[in-house]
Amino acid sequence: MLVTPSYAGDFERCRLLCESIDRFVTGFEKHYLLVAGFDVGLFRQLESPRRVVIDERDLLPPWLHSLRDPTSLFRRHVWLSMRTPPLRGWHVQQLRRIAIAGKVTQSAILYCDSDVIFLRPFDLSSLWRDGMLRFYRQDGALPLEDGA
Repeated sequence: MLVTPSYAGDFERCRLLCESIDRFVTGFEKHYLLVAGFDVGLFRQLESPRRVVIDERDLLPPWLHSLRDPTSLFRRHVWLSMRTPPLRGWHVQQLRRIAIAGKVTQSAILYCDSDVIFLRPFDLSSLWRDGMLRFYRQDGALPLEDGA
């Protein structure tokens, strides 16, 4: 499964990502676009049989509320709650990423930000071998300071 958290400011990038996925990516069932409630209408045009737009209100706790942020002259949003300090867009985007994992049944999630584009064929099923998700590891790839 592919997941892309996005917002209106990245819509054109996300559209290009979706086009590249449709052209080059195989081996997945669904591509989920996670967006704020106020951006759902814009992103609906990217939906397809394999792509679904998910409103953050279906993922985030009901006690977290989005409002236009007066400190940005109402151009941006802030998420308010009596339970947390005010949250900004990036923080809420990370909450969406975490929350989607609790809503889906797939064994693995590949997060793909809006500014990614696929340039050649890629089969997501190649990440699995013998029923297990493969991770890349190279010992000694990062230099350690003073033998730490």
